[in-house]
Amino acid sequence: MTVPETLREKYASERDKRLRPENLQKWISFREPELADMDRDLNIDYEALRSRDQPLENGSEVQVLIVGAGIHGVVMAHRLVTEGGIKNDDLVLVDRAGGYGGTWYWNRYPGVMCDVEGYCYLPLLEETGYVPSKR
Repeated sequence: MTVPETLREKYASERDKRLRPENLQKWISFREPELADMDRDLNIDYEALRSRDQPLENGSEVQVLIVGAGIHGVVMAHRLVTEGGIKNDDLVLVDRAGGYGGTWYWNRYPGVMCDVEGYCYLPLLEETGYVPSKR
Protein backbone atom coordinates (compact mmCIF):
# COMPACT_ATOMS: atom_id res chain seq x y z
CA MET A 1 0.00 0.00 0.00
CA THR A 2 1.35 3.45 -0.89
CA VAL A 3 1.49 6.41 1.45
CA PRO A 4 -1.38 8.30 -0.29
CA GLU A 5 -3.61 5.21 -0.09
CA THR A 6 -2.77 4.75 3.59
CA LEU A 7 -3.54 8.42 4.28
CA ARG A 8 -6.85 8.26 2.40
CA GLU A 9 -7.88 5.21 4.41
CA LYS A 10 -6.88 6.93 7.67
CA TYR A 11 -8.80 10.10 6.75
CA ALA A 12 -11.86 8.05 5.77
CA SER A 13 -11.68 6.13 9.04
CA GLU A 14 -11.46 9.35 11.09
CA ARG A 15 -14.29 10.93 9.09
CA ASP A 16 -16.49 7.89 9.71
CA LYS A 17 -15.86 8.20 13.45
CA ARG A 18 -17.12 11.79 13.39
CA LEU A 19 -20.10 11.11 11.14
CA ARG A 20 -21.67 8.19 12.96
CA PRO A 21 -25.47 8.11 12.53
CA GLU A 22 -26.07 8.83 16.23
CA ASN A 23 -23.98 12.02 15.91
CA LEU A 24 -25.47 13.39 12.69
CA GLN A 25 -28.27 15.26 14.50
CA LYS A 26 -25.57 17.40 16.15
CA TRP A 27 -24.60 18.90 12.79
CA ILE A 28 -26.47 21.96 11.53
CA SER A 29 -26.88 22.60 7.83
CA PHE A 30 -26.26 26.24 7.02
CA ARG A 31 -28.12 25.70 3.77
CA GLU A 32 -31.42 25.89 5.67
CA PRO A 33 -33.36 29.03 4.63
CA GLU A 34 -33.68 30.30 8.20
CA LEU A 35 -29.88 30.31 8.54
CA ALA A 36 -29.12 31.95 5.17
CA ASP A 37 -28.13 35.27 6.79
CA MET A 38 -25.28 33.58 8.66
CA ASP A 39 -23.44 33.34 5.34
CA ARG A 40 -23.56 37.08 4.72
CA ASP A 41 -20.46 39.23 4.98
CA LEU A 42 -21.23 42.01 7.46
CA ASN A 43 -18.59 44.25 5.88
CA ILE A 44 -20.28 44.40 2.47
CA ASP A 45 -22.89 46.88 1.30
CA TYR A 46 -24.74 44.42 -0.93
CA GLU A 47 -26.95 47.10 -2.51
CA ALA A 48 -23.93 49.17 -3.56
CA LEU A 49 -22.24 46.04 -4.85
CA ARG A 50 -25.24 45.10 -7.00
CA SER A 51 -25.37 48.60 -8.50
CA ARG A 52 -21.74 48.48 -9.71
CA ASP A 53 -20.54 47.02 -12.97
CA GLN A 54 -19.36 43.48 -12.37
CA PRO A 55 -15.73 42.67 -13.22
CA LEU A 56 -16.85 39.52 -15.05
CA GLU A 57 -19.99 38.98 -17.08
CA ASN A 58 -21.47 35.59 -17.90
CA GLY A 59 -19.37 34.14 -20.70
CA SER A 60 -16.38 36.39 -20.01
CA GLU A 61 -12.92 34.98 -20.47
CA VAL A 62 -9.75 35.87 -18.61
CA GLN A 63 -6.27 34.50 -19.00
CA VAL A 64 -5.78 33.90 -15.25
CA LEU A 65 -8.40 33.40 -12.54
CA ILE A 66 -7.07 33.25 -8.98
CA VAL A 67 -9.48 31.81 -6.46
CA GLY A 68 -8.77 33.38 -3.09
CA ALA A 69 -7.58 36.90 -2.35
CA GLY A 70 -5.59 36.07 0.75
CA ILE A 71 -1.87 36.71 0.95
CA HIS A 72 -0.97 33.91 -1.46
CA GLY A 73 -3.51 34.98 -4.07
CA VAL A 74 -2.41 38.61 -3.89
CA VAL A 75 1.30 37.74 -4.08
CA MET A 76 0.66 35.35 -6.98
CA ALA A 77 -1.22 38.09 -8.84
CA HIS A 78 1.64 40.50 -8.21
CA ARG A 79 4.24 38.02 -9.45
CA LEU A 80 2.22 37.16 -12.56
CA VAL A 81 1.96 40.84 -13.48
CA THR A 82 5.53 41.84 -12.63
CA GLU A 83 7.38 38.70 -13.69
CA GLY A 84 4.99 36.60 -15.75
CA GLY A 85 4.00 39.06 -18.42
CA ILE A 86 0.30 38.97 -17.52
CA LYS A 87 -1.57 42.25 -17.99
CA ASN A 88 -3.78 43.52 -15.15
CA ASP A 89 -6.87 43.21 -17.35
CA ASP A 90 -6.13 39.54 -18.03
CA LEU A 91 -6.14 38.58 -14.36
CA VAL A 92 -9.01 38.38 -11.87
CA LEU A 93 -8.96 37.45 -8.20
CA VAL A 94 -12.21 36.14 -6.75
CA ASP A 95 -12.91 35.64 -3.10
CA ARG A 96 -15.94 34.85 -1.02
CA ALA A 97 -15.08 37.84 1.16
CA GLY A 98 -15.89 41.41 0.26
CA GLY A 99 -12.22 42.29 0.05
CA TYR A 100 -8.72 40.92 0.04
CA GLY A 101 -6.67 39.68 2.96
CA GLY A 102 -7.89 36.15 3.66
CA THR A 103 -7.80 35.49 7.39
CA TRP A 104 -6.95 39.12 8.05
CA TYR A 105 -10.10 40.18 6.21
CA TRP A 106 -12.38 37.99 8.30
CA ASN A 107 -10.63 38.47 11.62
CA ARG A 108 -10.27 42.21 12.02
CA TYR A 109 -7.67 43.38 14.49
CA PRO A 110 -8.00 47.17 14.83
CA GLY A 111 -4.76 48.76 15.98
CA VAL A 112 -2.78 45.53 15.92
CA MET A 113 0.96 45.94 15.60
CA CYS A 114 3.88 43.54 15.51
CA ASP A 115 6.19 43.43 18.51
CA VAL A 116 9.18 42.09 16.58
CA GLU A 117 11.05 43.33 13.54
CA GLY A 118 9.59 40.58 11.44
CA TYR A 119 10.05 42.24 8.07
CA CYS A 120 10.57 38.79 6.58
CA TYR A 121 6.84 38.25 7.17
CA LEU A 122 5.87 41.31 5.13
CA PRO A 123 5.86 40.58 1.41
CA LEU A 124 6.75 43.02 -1.34
CA LEU A 125 8.60 45.58 0.83
CA GLU A 126 11.43 45.89 -1.67
CA GLU A 127 9.08 45.97 -4.64
CA THR A 128 6.85 48.71 -3.21
CA GLY A 129 9.61 50.67 -1.49
CA TYR A 130 7.45 50.85 1.63
CA VAL A 131 8.59 50.03 5.15
CA PRO A 132 6.02 50.38 7.94
CA SER A 133 6.79 53.21 10.36
CA LYS A 134 5.05 51.48 13.28
CA ARG A 135 5.66 47.97 14.53
